[in-house]
Amino acid sequence: DLNAGTYRFVITAKDSSNNESAKNAAHAVTVTLSKNEVPDTTAPVVDAAKFEAIDNYNGTQDQLRGLAGAIGEQGAAVQAYLWTDANENGEVDADELGTAIALGTSEADGSVNAANIGDLTVGTYRFVVTAKDLSNNESAKDAAHAVTIELVNGILTTPTVTSSIYGFDGGGGSKTKQLITGSTQSRIRFDFFSGESFTNAEIQVTLEGITFTANDYYTISGWTHPTSDQISNNGHTLTFTGSNIGVSDIAFELHNKVMPAPGTYLIKFKADADGPGTARSYSEEQVITLIILPPA
Repeated sequence: DLNAGTYRFVITAKDSSNNESAKNAAHAVTVTLSKNEVPDTTAPVVDAAKFEAIDNYNGTQDQLRGLAGAIGEQGAAVQAYLWTDANENGEVDADELGTAIALGTSEADGSVNAANIGDLTVGTYRFVVTAKDLSNNESAKDAAHAVTIELVNGILTTPTVTSSIYGFDGGGGSKTKQLITGSTQSRIRFDFFSGESFTNAEIQVTLEGITFTANDYYTISGWTHPTSDQISNNGHTLTFTGSNIGVSDIAFELHNKVMPAPGTYLIKFKADADGPGTARSYSEEQVITLIILPPA
């Protein structure tokens, strides 16, 4: 357990006939130990969900900032790259990133002060955010570190408000439901409530482990079956638009579903209260959980 400093060792080798190499300077190795610290080879953690835009209206620079916890360590150099997914494959490919924009260095709480990203016009933008620490370890330039911002008429849209009232069997009950693997459930009911009224809302629900079919139902202003053009993601996602009636209780009924292998499966919900391209953007994702048990 050596102290910090420079050391030299003479290395020899002896064969089975007892012949040993010379103990001389030609066989010396020099090593330098600095503070006896293990080298840092881990890149800083970047939480893209904790970055947000500041729209400063037309004619001035818009900005991007990181909230507390955005970067996993203090003093990391943070950069943003405008990402254009040219082939729309959801992956950051070669030549899809713009020039690096320096956002500054991370604070003790992981926050990053607001930095200019350009005077952006109306639209949706994605930036890949990276952080490089003092040991030159940099986080990956990939889709997991992408921040999406939506600008409408020069104003950053406000996320749709969520509500604490949601869940199975009417929405005011449990956030989890236990069922047996292989069993066929004739009816699974769950509801989501918003913290504000829906008018021409866009709603997206994603199931894990099971899929939507045209035999299922949803209601925003009357029960109806999903149509094929509303179902995507190999049957796992349902996206639909609400009516002109300002309601905020969205209910779903899944019919005749065979339960998957034992495990935990999420049902995810998010909504844009007034539809794409207007004053509201998608809410934070809310989840309820199907717990699939093995047979007794």
